[in-house]
Amino acid sequence: MLEEGKTKQINMLIIQILPMLKEMLKIEELVFSSLSFLALIIERNSAFIRFYKSEKIVEVIFEMMKDANLVNNLNIIKIFIKLIEYQETSFDDIINMNMIDKVNILINSDNGDNIIYTEYIIELFYNLLFKINEQKKAFAINMDKDEFKVINKIINLFKNNFFSI
Repeated sequence: MLEEGKTKQINMLIIQILPMLKEMLKIEELVFSSLSFLALIIERNSAFIRFYKSEKIVEVIFEMMKDANLVNNLNIIKIFIKLIEYQETSFDDIINMNMIDKVNILINSDNGDNIIYTEYIIELFYNLLFKINEQKKAFAINMDKDEFKVINKIINLFKNNFFSI
């Protein structure tokens, strides 16, 4: 394990390069490497989600998803998983980011070749449902109509992609 001083230095370097990674996402030849690096960063320390949000990296990734060619799905899914499981991401954030529709785009962009991503997609669904459940328990709140619609979207997305033969 790295000693505390070295870990702090590495974290400071990562914070300094995040703006550059955001720009690299806009260069077609560097997208895969950039997304891979971004996924590795938050797998190492999910606290970097805060910086992803402040640097608007998440928005750039969402914008990239409008393209038909999503060779980088696995890294995007890994980033989404960390974004959803991050403790400061609330159910309202998930709704406001339109995350369910983004997940649907990712899943359906593979033309039925989801087998490669199945483990990660299931983890993504698990984290979505877990986040919803935990937030509702913590606040002892009944779901409103919009939240119920989002949960139905998640369930239908899961059902349509994993239980249709």
